[in-house]
Order: sequence, then C-alpha cells, then structure tokens
Amino acid sequence: MRVRGIVSIDSRLTVSKKDTQVRRQELLESISEDLITTATSKTEELMRDPLAIQVVLEIILYTRGTGNLHMKLSTGNKSDLVDKVISLASGDPIEDNHIIKLPFTARVYKTLVQGGHFNAKAGTVEGRTTLSNSIDQIVSDPDLNFASKLKAVIQPYLVSWATGEGSFVVLGLLEALSGKEKEDVVSHLKKTEKSIRNKGAGNKGAKLILEKTLERIL
Repeated sequence: MRVRGIVSIDSRLTVSKKDTQVRRQELLESISEDLITTATSKTEELMRDPLAIQVVLEIILYTRGTGNLHMKLSTGNKSDLVDKVISLASGDPIEDNHIIKLPFTARVYKTLVQGGHFNAKAGTVEGRTTLSNSIDQIVSDPDLNFASKLKAVIQPYLVSWATGEGSFVVLGLLEALSGKEKEDVVSHLKKTEKSIRNKGAGNKGAKLILEKTLERIL
C-alpha cells in the first residue's frame, strides 16, 4: 500500500465536517515522523526486502515535514534516510552483494532520481501540489536532490552502472540532471563509449544511454 493511499482509508472510516483533503493531510502528517524514524533505523534491511523497499520509497516521496499543513513539504527530517539509501548504492555494482543486483532496486532508485512516480497516462512525473478538493492531490515531493547526490556516489563506477542492472537509473540521471552536472555525466559516457558498447551488449538501457549521449537527445 502506498503511503498516500493510507489517507483514503481515513475518509471511509471517519465522519467529519472537515474537508476530506485536510483530514488526509492531517493523518499523513501525524504518522510521518514515526515512518521516517523506522525507515532510517532499518534502512538496509528494508531496502533489501522486495516489499519493504517499496514502503521506503513511498516514505521518502510522500511523508510530510512538521509544521502547518499549508506549508511546503519539508525534506529536512528525511535527509538522513535519503543519505542512507544513497550510501547503499556506493561501491562497484559488479560486486555480487551490491544492492542494485536485487531485481527490484533499479526501479526504486530511478523513481527517486525522477523525484516521483511516472504517470504513464499523463506522460509526466508526479510532483508537488497544493491542497485541493481532488482525491489525487497528495503527491510526491520532488525537492529531495536525490539525483545530484546519487550522481556523486556512482560517478566512479558509471560504466558499470550504465552496462548492468542500473542502466535505467543512469537514464534517469540523464533526464533529471541539468547544467554542469548533466554535462559531466554525458562527457564521461562519451569518453567510455567503446567500453559501454562492449560491456553493455544486449542491455536495452545501455543502448538507450548511447543513443541519448551520442545523438544528444537529452
């Protein structure tokens, strides 16, 4: 169950004169601290479980910071959790015990790089919004700076990421980064084109990376 989905339960179980959206925001805010604390204390254990990792993803994207409901989302109390998730990506991804080897992690890391879930119907990534009457308005916080932080950690092993299980994470970085950070990644990929072609033969993500970097479809 997604964290944002929890608030839907509240409206069915409780009769209140409060606006439905306000009640959802209040419930999400009331449970956010405990969710963040739990995920931060058991990050690696949760991230290596195929179901729990999805809960961590939702906690990072959807939990609220403390303060007035009408204030912007706060990522300050999620910084330790974000840093722990990123630290798990350190090291060479060709190692057998690297977290990216687990089949469910690449999608989670790419979603965090994007700053939210990709809405296939709308063709966009879900981002922050303000309070409204729509039931779909509890959405992700895009200001986690996850892409920049992850780029710094995986840059030394970018070829291994681009040619292995994390190839679509690298694609996500190419789409999420901008300016000098993106140019830095593109330059590195271009310089290692031959290695990527050899090591990434048969890897769909590696093929798309080469197309994006060589043809400049960024």
